[in-house]
Amino acid sequence: MKTQLKRLRKTAGIKSQKEMAARLGVLERTYASWERGEVSMSFPQAIDCANILECSLDDLAGRDWPESPPMSADERDLVGDYRACTPRERQAIRNMASTMADDGNAKNVDDRGVEEAG
Repeated sequence: MKTQLKRLRKTAGIKSQKEMAARLGVLERTYASWERGEVSMSFPQAIDCANILECSLDDLAGRDWPESPPMSADERDLVGDYRACTPRERQAIRNMASTMADDGNAKNVDDRGVEEAG
């Protein structure tokens, strides 16, 4: 995590280890040892760091998640329509989508949702 701490600290505009240590309420040498990777911080200390640096714990640990494929125009339209709905309408959409997915898995259905002969 040493590389991530230093990079994230600088990205957050915190110029020195001393300033970061002060924000965390730890000794400068303690923080410096974390940044150098000599000592691991506790989980609560990692949460404090992530909050101060405005990043996730995954970012702090350098954990990368694979990116989702980009959405098609149809998917973007669907998300926009969903967001424009009331909570009750959103629940109805989720229920219908779940039912359709279950039906599609049980039957031989093409990607247009049309049942194929079989």
